Amino acid sequence: MATTDSVITEAEPVVTKRGTCPICGVGCFVETKLVAGKPVSIRPDRTAGFPADCPRAGQALDYHDNRERLNYPMKRTGMQNGFLANIAVTGGLLLLLQNVM
Repeated sequence: MATTDSVITEAEPVVTKRGTCPICGVGCFVETKLVAGKPVSIRPDRTAGFPADCPRAGQALDYHDNRERLNYPMKRTGMQNGFLANIAVTGGLLLLLQNVM
């Protein structure tokens, strides 16, 4: 499980938040410790009725700051295997609505 609990100092306040694991769609409950708004530990929330028991909950911290993670909408440009280009959020929503309707 990825954690950096050992680098937390007394001067930095640790905030604990509860939520759902972002890795898959099951929705297991996790407990996240934040320092300066950044997650430093993500663990199963054992007080919840449906805690995360899979090993993926520990990988959520690595996923959060992964440089390859998509943080904005993208659109394929060119032919079948073209490049991906960043697009605005509103543009992505409009494309989604046009393709769904």
